[in-house]
Amino acid sequence: MTERFIKNELRRFCSIAETHQDADDIVCGMNDCTDKSGHKLRLRRMLVCSECEQGYFNKNDFAEHECFSAY
Repeated sequence: MTERFIKNELRRFCSIAETHQDADDIVCGMNDCTDKSGHKLRLRRMLVCSECEQGYFNKNDFAEHECFSAY
């Protein structure tokens, strides 16, 4: 098993769908987002898991997460 590590990255965060995407993508790309107007996302510093790409705002949440594949 590979050891996961934190990637400290700037990401775009959607507070409606609670997802994140590349910092270059300023409009939400989630199909199931409740706001279909193509709203702009907030640029946030996130701790992203090297294994599963889940993003967190603090080290405690990162340490407690379980990796999974959404795909």
